[in-house]
Amino acid sequence: MDFDPTQWSAKILIIGSAGVGKSSLLLKYCNPEANRIPKPTIGIDTGVKDVKVGAQGAYTLKLHCWDTAGQERFHMLCTSYYQGSHGAMIVFDVTARKSFTDIQKWLKSLKEHTEPGIPRIIIANKCDVGGDKRVVSEKEARDFARKINVPYYETSALDGTGVEVAFMVLAHQVSEKLLPARCFKQGSTGEDRTESTATNGTRTSGVKARKPSTKVSLVDPKTPKQKQNCC
Repeated sequence: MDFDPTQWSAKILIIGSAGVGKSSLLLKYCNPEANRIPKPTIGIDTGVKDVKVGAQGAYTLKLHCWDTAGQERFHMLCTSYYQGSHGAMIVFDVTARKSFTDIQKWLKSLKEHTEPGIPRIIIANKCDVGGDKRVVSEKEARDFARKINVPYYETSALDGTGVEVAFMVLAHQVSEKLLPARCFKQGSTGEDRTESTATNGTRTSGVKARKPSTKVSLVDPKTPKQKQNCC
C-alpha cells in the first residue's frame, strides 16, 4: 500500500503525580501564547502539534500528546489509554519530593502497559523555583536518571524554559523508531511516496511503524479520532 512518507503520527504520554504541571506543560507546548491556568485533568486531556523530523526536517511527525490524570483514583482508567503509545514523559515537581520518588511507580506502569523499548524522558518541572522551595536538586535528579539510563530535562511551564527542547528531543527519539532509516540520511527529501511501512529498512526497536492515522479518540486508543486543532 502506498503512503505519504512526509506525514506520520505518534502518540506521546505525559504521566506523573497530580499537581506536577503536566497540563501546563502540554498547554505551553501546544499553545504557548495561551494565558490561562489549566484545570486539573480528569481522566485524559490531549493536544496535537506537528514537528519536523528526519534529515533537513523533510518529514512531518504529528504528535498526539496525551496528558493523564495523576490522581490515584484515575490510575486504572488512564493506564487503559497507554496502549499504542510511542513515547512517554515522566514529569515530577522539583518542589515535591514524593512526586520524584513516585517516578519508579510510573516507570513500572509504563513497563506493564506499553510496548517494550518506547523512548522515555524524565522531566523536572518548575525549575524556575529557587531557594529552599526546591527540595530535589538537579544533581540528585540527574544522577537518578543516569542510573536508570533515561534522558533528563528541566522545564518551567510558567516561563517556558526547556519545554520546546524536551518535546522535540522525545519527538526525534520516537521518529527514529517509526520512520525508515533512509529518512535520516542527508539528501532525503520526503519526495518518494511509494515505500511501504513494511520495508526491511524500517526502524522498529520494539515499536512497530504504521501508516499514520489522522484521527484521535478518548474512547478507543486503538483507533484514535482526530481532535480539532488544539494548537
